[in-house]
Amino acid sequence: SKIITHKNYIDALENSIERGSLRGQMNSLKGEKYLPFKCFYCTNTPTTLDHIIPWSFISHDKIWNLVYCCKGCNGRKNARLCDRKVFKSILLRNLDLIKNKYDFNNELLSYSEPDYIELFDYAEQNGIKIW
Repeated sequence: SKIITHKNYIDALENSIERGSLRGQMNSLKGEKYLPFKCFYCTNTPTTLDHIIPWSFISHDKIWNLVYCCKGCNGRKNARLCDRKVFKSILLRNLDLIKNKYDFNNELLSYSEPDYIELFDYAEQNGIKIW
């Protein structure tokens, strides 16, 4: 089994928080011009936000790991990873957010695409299934 040595992984995996509602993030993002208000997976009207890398694995609600999602897709995806094609779209979306200087609560200041890719790979290697 792989040993975690990167500080970001330790912070993400060991400093878990109590799970709360995403209503605040949903309301703050609604209408944001850099994040179209549609389900990221099927383009239906979203009713919630989804964690690309499941909350059960990293226990936080950072914007770089959240997408709009409809109830149906959220239920079907459950605590799984999206496929690689969708994940590449998330990486592009995050780069676009940075390029357009949109930073929800300064959460993109610590964002690192190589670390996010490595965390995604690590989640898969540790048994988080692909949807």
